[in-house]
Amino acid sequence: MAGKFARGLPKVSLFYATTGTWNEDQNLCAIRDGFIAQANSLHMFSSFTFNPIDATRIQKLYFQTKNAFRVTITFLQNISLPEIPNVRESYIGLIPISEYLKMITDEEGNVRRRLFFDNIRDFQGDTPVNISIADTLNSTSCIEFPLRNNGITIMTRKLQRVGPQFTLEDFQIVNGCQTSHVIAARATQKNQATMIPIKIVATEDEEVARQVIVASNSQNKVDQESFWALDPIHKAIEIYFESKTGDQRLYYERRPGHFNTVAGIEKVRVVTKDLLLKVYASVFLEQPNQVGRYYKDLTPMIGKEVFNPTHEVHSYYTAAFIAFRLEFLFRNRRLDTDWKPFRFQIIMAARLLIERNYGLDPKERRSQLYCKAIDAIMLDPDRAQIVFERATDAIKTAVSELKDQGAELDRRTAKMRDMRDKLRAVIGAGVQGDDIVQSNIL
Repeated sequence: MAGKFARGLPKVSLFYATTGTWNEDQNLCAIRDGFIAQANSLHMFSSFTFNPIDATRIQKLYFQTKNAFRVTITFLQNISLPEIPNVRESYIGLIPISEYLKMITDEEGNVRRRLFFDNIRDFQGDTPVNISIADTLNSTSCIEFPLRNNGITIMTRKLQRVGPQFTLEDFQIVNGCQTSHVIAARATQKNQATMIPIKIVATEDEEVARQVIVASNSQNKVDQESFWALDPIHKAIEIYFESKTGDQRLYYERRPGHFNTVAGIEKVRVVTKDLLLKVYASVFLEQPNQVGRYYKDLTPMIGKEVFNPTHEVHSYYTAAFIAFRLEFLFRNRRLDTDWKPFRFQIIMAARLLIERNYGLDPKERRSQLYCKAIDAIMLDPDRAQIVFERATDAIKTAVSELKDQGAELDRRTAKMRDMRDKLRAVIGAGVQGDDIVQSNIL
């Protein structure tokens, strides 16, 4: 057998996959280290690598398999950029519309929307800027397009070059979403030769990619909150939302306008970043009073108590699903819409009621097991309605106990911190009708 390893001993790659989170658990690390030590003692292998793949990594790998487009273009007018740290190679130049369409459209001529996953904003429709781009493309001044347009920036994980032939695989258009959609919609036989300014950057370094995206978009007027879309936690949340089907399906609008041009999506199932911040702060941080009155006070929590990169994404979906189910009951007149001013208190109360009656551990409220228990109840409108009705019962009790402070079933009371505290105390002590909750939830 030794003759078969003339080029050296084999290398071994170990993969440990889990639907949980890899946190360098001491027991698992000890098992890993013991196995590697035992294998090394055999002197049969040149090296070992250990690759933990947790739920977040699995989601990311799956997403890449669904979006690893491969295309070959002719890029005649290009200049190779100087060597850049953590960038294998990069180019800047011009390509005609005919070549660019090969990249951004499929066989039916539809835009490959997944190419813009890493873009800060999705297509915004017929804005004044986009109308101007279209007018230039279809005018006698189209030859001036490279002078008037900021161009396209493409990040690619794999790039092969043979002369003017560039083959890109697993690439994203990180700047130029608006231009790309306008080009796809307004391309004609007459403007196929119109040149487009383009940058191609080949790298697998995610931080380099992020800095390129920020720099490319900072030249234009972009709301600072739009840069939330670049944080890995938001991409993970979007992918997790996509894993849901049927009545559980919600759509996380990580980028403004993400679903505006997608047919067949109910607007009530679209969850914006702002809305997710509000419902998460209400449900899991128990701050429904701040959401209604001091919303901007929540922004310092971003990256810490909320949208923390170490958080598991299950809880974000659960908060959104509770809020969606409550709105469903309002729309279908199964709950009195007079309760709408208290909707953030209601969704907080719903979690607390389920937690208590289900015996869920409050210390594990962001865990998958905890969240799935709540999701199962919210999936059934009848069971969810019982929970929300008990939540409104608790609110009535809390308001009654705050009468001396002028509490009423109104918007002012909904924004009171004392109302939040009293509601938690009422639920903790037990509210009338708990036997109904218990019998229908458990």
